Amino acid sequence: MFDLPIYLSDMAVRMGIVLVGVMLCVSVHEFSRAMMAIHLGDNLAAILKRNTLNPVMHIHIISTLALPAGLVLLAMITGSQNVPFVAMGLTVVHNPLNFKHYFWGRDLSTRQAQWLIAVSGPIGNSLFALLCWVSAGLLVKMQWFHFYTYSPADALMHLVYLNVTLVIFNMLPIFPLDGAFIWPQFFSNRTLTRFFIIRPWISVTLTAVLILGGGSWIALLARRITHQMLAVFT
Repeated sequence: MFDLPIYLSDMAVRMGIVLVGVMLCVSVHEFSRAMMAIHLGDNLAAILKRNTLNPVMHIHIISTLALPAGLVLLAMITGSQNVPFVAMGLTVVHNPLNFKHYFWGRDLSTRQAQWLIAVSGPIGNSLFALLCWVSAGLLVKMQWFHFYTYSPADALMHLVYLNVTLVIFNMLPIFPLDGAFIWPQFFSNRTLTRFFIIRPWISVTLTAVLILGGGSWIALLARRITHQMLAVFT
C-alpha cells in the first residue's frame, strides 16, 4: 500500500487524487491563516471571502494545479520517488493596522500577531494530516484496502504525504513562505535587522538549492515520515 507500482490504467486516478488532495491541503492551509487573522481582529480575509474551505477561493492555476501536475507526471514517467513536490495557493493577505493586539488574554505585538498567522498554516496542515492518518488507520484495521486496486486508505495516506510535504516546504525561510515569518520570531532585534537585510539573498539561495536537487530531500523526508506513520497500522 502507498508504494504500489504505477500502471497506465491508474495514472489518471492517481493524478486526480493528487490534484484534489493539493486543493484540499492548500485550502486548509489558507483557511487556517484567514481564521487566525480574523480572530486577531483583521476582517480583510472575510471581506475577500477567504475564510472558507472552498478550494475555488484558494487555488492558483499555476502554483496549485499546473506545477504540481507537472511534477507528479514527471515522477510517474521517471519512476522516481524523490521528485520534489511544490504547491502553493493564493496567499491570504492581512492588514496589521487592524490587529487588536491580544490573544487569549495576552497582549501581542504586531510581530507576534504576524507570527501567529504564519504558524497557523502549518498547524492546520498538521492537524489535517493527523485526521487523514487516523482515518486511514481505521480503514486498514477494517481491511478495506484488500478490496481495491487503489484503496481509500491509499488516498488518505497520500493526503498525509501532501500535508507533511507542505508543512516542511512552508517552514523554509523563503519569502513569501510561512518560514520567512516564523523563524524571525526567535531572533533578537539585532539579528532580526540583519535577517531582513539578507532575506532576499537567503530566498534566492534556497530557491536555487531546491531547483538544483534540494527539493528531493524534502520529498524523501516527507515520504519517510509518512511511511513511519503508516507503519503504526501495518
